[in-house]
Amino acid sequence: DSPMVIDFGKEVNLTSIYVYHYGSYYSATGATLETSTNGTNWVDWGETSYEKSDEYYINLSATATARYVRIVFTGGGYSSYGIEIDGMQFYGE
Repeated sequence: DSPMVIDFGKEVNLTSIYVYHYGSYYSATGATLETSTNGTNWVDWGETSYEKSDEYYINLSATATARYVRIVFTGGGYSSYGIEIDGMQFYGE
């Protein structure tokens, strides 16, 4: 599974990520999440799992100061099409 890396362009305080898919059949069933302030040193926030759904939140156990977020979505997907992400929203303090 290939990581998705998001660069906010500046440091932000991150608490959760809202993910939505075209349909639950395109949904992942898990994700690993890492954050970084410099793109070199990463903080591992562990793995999370959830039921297949059109939408869900990935909640961090504490507020992360991050410029970069690296996510690997796992499991789920639709046959050979894989996982389709229609959008993501990032929340923080």
